[in-house]
Amino acid sequence: MSVLNLVEDSSNNMYVKHSWAMGRFVNSNDEPYDFKHFVVDLDFRTGFTKWVDQQKFSVWDTKPGVKPDNWRELVKDDYKRSFWCRIYVKDVGVLIWERNGRPELEVFDQMITEAWATKDDNPGKVPVFEYEGAEKVKYGMASGYQAKVKFVKWTDRPADFDDLPPAPTAEDSDLDEGIPF
Repeated sequence: MSVLNLVEDSSNNMYVKHSWAMGRFVNSNDEPYDFKHFVVDLDFRTGFTKWVDQQKFSVWDTKPGVKPDNWRELVKDDYKRSFWCRIYVKDVGVLIWERNGRPELEVFDQMITEAWATKDDNPGKVPVFEYEGAEKVKYGMASGYQAKVKFVKWTDRPADFDDLPPAPTAEDSDLDEGIPF
């Protein structure tokens, strides 16, 4: 038995993604989640991310959805548009959803855009979304499943969001002579 319980099982897996191949939300081990409703913490990030030799580099927008002045240089350097957010699922807890693939970017953008229309009328609340399944989509030669999600309502912010580390900030991604800390 492990003292630290770091690799024994996936019970401490906090990450979620929508599987392009499976057409459902899964953890980082591709084990499916079975939920219909989830809440998004409004302390989310948008930005640019690239992977080099399994190391992630992110440059977060100082304001969600507003690209930095050097965004064209980032794209030339193989950075892709990305997002990071915490979601809360009843009976599961808080999960981190961080992606830079086009299908999930489109879904997250559509979700937040739909909810944002009534954000000012709901101060201190967070949006609730309903996962309606997946639909087959095609991008160029590839095809897979994209999540179908709709905005449902606003609700009180779950206290579970307060028990986690804060969202990454734009300053977190600054490199000092190429060293990310």
